[in-house]
Amino acid sequence: LLNLVNDIEADRLNQKLPWIYHGLITPKRVVIYLIILYIFGLGGLAVQGGMMTFLTSVVLFGGLGLLYNIGPSPLKRKPLLSLLMSALIGGGLWIVGAVAVGGILEITMMSLAGYTSAWTAVCLISMIPDIKGDRETGKITFAVKFGAKLTTRFSLVLILISLAYSIFPMDLVLLSRVVISFPFFLTASFSGNIKWITLAAKSSVLTLSIMVAINYVPQYFILIAIYFFLARWYYRTRFNLIYPS
Repeated sequence: LLNLVNDIEADRLNQKLPWIYHGLITPKRVVIYLIILYIFGLGGLAVQGGMMTFLTSVVLFGGLGLLYNIGPSPLKRKPLLSLLMSALIGGGLWIVGAVAVGGILEITMMSLAGYTSAWTAVCLISMIPDIKGDRETGKITFAVKFGAKLTTRFSLVLILISLAYSIFPMDLVLLSRVVISFPFFLTASFSGNIKWITLAAKSSVLTLSIMVAINYVPQYFILIAIYFFLARWYYRTRFNLIYPS
């Protein structure tokens, strides 16, 4: 949501996330929704994980998240700082989740490196389709600064780090996601084709979500399936958009 408010012009040029620049949702409504999500999200984390989880989440979502997205010079417009911030936020999210469900003893440097690398790889490769609009609006992301080819290959290196971690302890949740998305990352890194770049990012998110659902909460898997078809109907009916795609 912060991205929506802060990247209206870039989204218009990249022809993505049209909610605000097409006037489907007003910026004021986005801000109200954002406040509601902060209250319920942080409140839920406080109840589930205790005060330490709550305070850590405030730093991650309220502190680093805001620095990354808003202000006269948000960090996401700086190539190396945005990469570092993405890694910190991704690693922090994973730690908060582990602590909240009582898995703090499972946190090791290897596991942290594996999941943070996977997160950062998807963040990086997702920047590539937005290069044109980001460049024209002065948003100098890692992909704008160093180009699509280097960005995809760096993403591939990060995926290999994730693969190396997930094999040895047989972390099936991460391993399955990496194995399925790896061919897309590999093909994208050598072909540079936007289709493979998009598939690399989407396959990563979808596979990870499904594996978490299967392993921990089967009901969530059912909700994903139901949501997809309901969302398709809703966005087609109200906005004439094919979403989610």
